[in-house]
Amino acid sequence: MRRFFDGLESILKVLVGILMIALSVNVLVQVLARWLKIPAVFTDEVARFSFMWMAMLAASVQVRRRLHFAVTIVTGYFKAKRLLNVCTYLIMFFVSWMLFYHGLTYTRLGLKKLAATIDMTMIWVYAAIPAGSLFMMIFLVELLLNELWPSRPQGLADAVAREEAP
Repeated sequence: MRRFFDGLESILKVLVGILMIALSVNVLVQVLARWLKIPAVFTDEVARFSFMWMAMLAASVQVRRRLHFAVTIVTGYFKAKRLLNVCTYLIMFFVSWMLFYHGLTYTRLGLKKLAATIDMTMIWVYAAIPAGSLFMMIFLVELLLNELWPSRPQGLADAVAREEAP
């Protein structure tokens, strides 16, 4: 199961990297076009669209790595860290579910809208919201499972205990 989540994270990291490169190149083209007084009207939209996808996919990777926002002044007072983590992940899952559900509604609206300078329906842009939140929910399920049923580390003590067992 861990290999699935590791593979999904790797794919998302590659996509985020590609989007970051595309965004950087696009902004460079936009700056050069303005400096050379060449009209490049599409660059503004492409930058916004790629940034939106990059942000949503990167947010899901950060959820898996537990690098999401945390109010440490509050969490420092709790002694039951495991319970706190489970509650936090459940709240995050609920918020991600709401984002996914309403993101799908918003994405359907994109069928009727066209981008201003690119001949493309906005469904492809708006789909970043439910896609990113879906990946967040997938990674939150992994975090919840790991928190509820932690696997024991396979250290030297475990290896010695197995060799001594009859």
